[in-house]
Amino acid sequence: MTASNGAANRCSVVSEGKIRIGIGGWTYEPWRGVFYPSDLPQKRELEYASRQLSAIEINGTFYSRQSPKSWETWAATVPDDFQFTIKASRFCVTRPKLADAGEGIGNFFAQGLTALGPKLGPTLWMLAKFRKFDREDIAGFLKLLPDQAGQNIGCTASRIADDKANRPRRIIHGQRRADRNESGCSKSRKAKRNQTDRGAT
Repeated sequence: MTASNGAANRCSVVSEGKIRIGIGGWTYEPWRGVFYPSDLPQKRELEYASRQLSAIEINGTFYSRQSPKSWETWAATVPDDFQFTIKASRFCVTRPKLADAGEGIGNFFAQGLTALGPKLGPTLWMLAKFRKFDREDIAGFLKLLPDQAGQNIGCTASRIADDKANRPRRIIHGQRRADRNESGCSKSRKAKRNQTDRGAT
């Protein structure tokens, strides 16, 4: 799961939140006749899934840009209280230096995803599992990200090896933090941060 609290301040504490349960993607042939009713048309699978769950991750955005019509159709298909998690473009996160992804990040957010309106949840930045921790590079990458609600950082490869200490480091979901020991946030706040709104991955 990823978390989104919409806070500009990376050390802000959210006292209340909403748990969202969801899936990554919705077009899976083996699910037809099992999760999806056997007589359900494929074009209605998002409609059906969004009424069984409260969040879904859009995976296609990792591989390519989506058309404005697609964003509008997705927004119109799901209930008002539903949210999408958006998997960010691979062209931003697979480059040798994350801090050089400025142009790619701009192109990613310019493709029309704001058409989702309030149904736009957190953005998932899936870093490669083999990426080693580079404090300056991660910090430079975080500075490139917009602060708006629904555009917070998440990471499925959340443990990044630190070359010096060989300790696991985390990019906290929904928090713009590269290193928990240098964030300036009190350790006593960690439990409270877990109450943030969660979306599906």
